Amino acid sequence: MLSSAAADIGVPMRELAKDVQAQTSPDAPMIQITGSASSARLAADEANAVARSLVAFGDTTAQQTRVRLIALAQAAAPAAPSSPSRSLDAAVGGAAGLLLGSLALLARPGAGGALVERGARGAAATGPVDPANVPEQQRESAGTGA
Repeated sequence: MLSSAAADIGVPMRELAKDVQAQTSPDAPMIQITGSASSARLAADEANAVARSLVAFGDTTAQQTRVRLIALAQAAAPAAPSSPSRSLDAAVGGAAGLLLGSLALLARPGAGGALVERGARGAAATGPVDPANVPEQQRESAGTGA
């Protein structure tokens, strides 16, 4: 498919493979093709050429697959270049780092150790009594039944 699209628009296939991405939708039987290039017009042309090539390939296999492909819309050149927002990327990265750091602190060995230690002492007090740990005065009264 890429060789046909590359020949159609006059772009080397290796460059076209790098510039064009395809994604499927989990909710609908659709394929989204996007392009990125040095110019908006070239990006749209690349995406449209790959879409045409995909539809042509689908037409040749429609009898065997019983699936028919159609192009819903053509790619249009954006009015302005689009790129990720650095401030948004930094905010999301910072929030993710804070969350992961907090989880790492909570999950480390010894975290909450004071609670575990207190709980263990409380459990020992209600469990079997070790005579060596009982004061002498209590041992004497325990033996007499008083």
